Amino acid sequence: MNTASEPREIVRQQWNFSAEGSTEELEDYRVDLPGVIELELVVTPDISGGDAHASLAEMRVA
Repeated sequence: MNTASEPREIVRQQWNFSAEGSTEELEDYRVDLPGVIELELVVTPDISGGDAHASLAEMRVA
């Protein structure tokens, strides 16, 4: 039986790139989410609504 519920936020991370040229950020989260059937990642390049670019090189789920 599928008992899926409404999506909920598990982790939120906000990171600002510095003017000195930071171009990379690495995050490692470990969570116990039994019964999860869907995982969504949202990347917002500029929370102020400006013109920015973001990319994801790798995401591992085990």
